[in-house]
Amino acid sequence: MDYTKLQTDILKAAIAEDHLKKVNPFLWSDCGDDIAIVVEGYYVVFIPKTEFYLDAAKVFKKEPIKKVYNETELRYAYPAYDTQQLRYVDPKKPPVKIFKLADNVSDEEIRINLNFFKYFGKDYEAYYYKGHGKKKPLYVYESGEHLVGILLPVNY
Repeated sequence: MDYTKLQTDILKAAIAEDHLKKVNPFLWSDCGDDIAIVVEGYYVVFIPKTEFYLDAAKVFKKEPIKKVYNETELRYAYPAYDTQQLRYVDPKKPPVKIFKLADNVSDEEIRINLNFFKYFGKDYEAYYYKGHGKKKPLYVYESGEHLVGILLPVNY
């Protein structure tokens, strides 16, 4: 996880919000040992408080959001794997990474915007909660047990 790049992008967005009156695409939440950063409403990145160097009160103009994820989904999520395939579904949108459930029971594809991975390292584990109805997010872990991201699948 590239915490420095993420915090640099957060700081740039805060400066643009103050001086250029642009909308800051980042929201935040205090999640115990981590600060959760919601990026453009489509994915969440978790930064350990020991690695978070920004002053949240100055950088984020909005109050922290209360709940970022469903803990029940985390407990019942299935391992998923990156198929190493990129698919260009819409020429006007970024390519998607294709994930599948590791149980090989389902042919369901989980399509995640490739841009969502810009802060993650190459060595991660992914989990997916097979819910009813709407597609559920992909949970990303690094270093075994540390949740570093939640990525919403694309609908295109």
